[in-house]
Order: sequence, then structure tokens, then C-alpha cells
Amino acid sequence: MSIFKKKATVGGDLPPPLHRWVSPQAVFWQAALVVVLVAIAIWLVMNARAALAARGMTFGLGFLFDQAQFSLGEAFFIFHPGETYLKAFAVGFGNTLMVSAVSIVTASILGTLVGLARLSRNGLASGLAQAYVSPSATRRSSFRSSSGTASSPCYRRHAILGLSMT
Repeated sequence: MSIFKKKATVGGDLPPPLHRWVSPQAVFWQAALVVVLVAIAIWLVMNARAALAARGMTFGLGFLFDQAQFSLGEAFFIFHPGETYLKAFAVGFGNTLMVSAVSIVTASILGTLVGLARLSRNGLASGLAQAYVSPSATRRSSFRSSSGTASSPCYRRHAILGLSMT
């Protein structure tokens, strides 16, 4: 059966007409909000342009080709005073990528080592790894205990539910 042969019924498959599920008040308030936001944006742009003109400054990206009078220290890529601001941005972006890559590799190696230590049969290595991963888990008692003593969580859970431990 083709989709075009279906008739629009109240309980049918087709959605109700647009005027039935869109409130005119909602459309009005949304349109008013858009008008207010556009007016605020226009005011901000005009205010910024007036402030820049009052100081003799221009708006744009032309400064990127001016010479920078500073140096960037502690960088993977070298930048010297007298080079353009565009190169300073490129060096900063490259430094950010390098630091991110080093951080990801370091975190992956550390996570793998701690995960392997957690799976270790060595009690000291496993305990230190557990304390590093979840310090709160080392302070509470083991939830796997089924000894049936009054202090075990298993006993308390069954006692609250009125169940027998046998």
C-alpha cells in the first residue's frame, strides 16, 4: 500500500496539522527573543566599532602580518621577536598539539601500567593500583563478603529484607 493513499485521520499515522501543535504565543515569544538577541548583537558590534574608532584602531586581521615584539619561551617550535603574529599563533597552535599528544601518550602508558598492576597477583602492586584508581574503595569493607556475620553488608541486606542467610 502506498503512503500517498492513506487518508489523514485523527488517530492515523500522519501528524496533526501545524496549527494544532504550535502555539501562537510560543511563536510570538520565540520571535521576540530572536529580535531582542539580534538587537543586542547589533548594539555590541556598533559599540565596539565606535570604541575602536575613538582610539584610532581598526577591526580586522591585518595585525597578523605585523611584527611581534615578544618571544615565546619553553616551546617545541622556535619563535623569535620580529616574526609575525601569524607565526606566533601557528607556533602556539603547534605547541598545544605537541603538549596534547605527549599528555595523551603519557596518560595511556600510565593507565595501562596501573591497570596491569591492579590485575597483578602481587598484593602490594594491586593494592597501590587500587588506591590510585579508587581511593574510597580501599577504606570500606569488602562488599563480596558472605561470611554471615552481623557486620557484613550481605547479612545486613538480608536482615533488612527479612530473608534468612542459610
